[in-house]
Amino acid sequence: MRKIPSTIKAEEKRKAKLKQQQNMFAALETSPVGVDIVKFIYTRSGYSIPILALKDGEVSLNAMVYNEGRRSMYLDLRKFLSKEFLCKVENRE
Repeated sequence: MRKIPSTIKAEEKRKAKLKQQQNMFAALETSPVGVDIVKFIYTRSGYSIPILALKDGEVSLNAMVYNEGRRSMYLDLRKFLSKEFLCKVENRE
């Protein structure tokens, strides 16, 4: 099946944007403050804590959705970072 020109352009734009993002995160990994910046985001996102939220002994659905929204932001960033860099950020060996 042949792709139509507009589909090809959209695919080329998507690939260019992905490459730009990969380059941006590669530069972040080599930056002297890169670990500090990503650690800040890691901490603020609540990535390492459970999303379950209790209020007055009951599960708070609104708080869980909020917590997962914050956490998902860091999950999106993680896919661009190397395993070695993530170990430094998340204090893993």
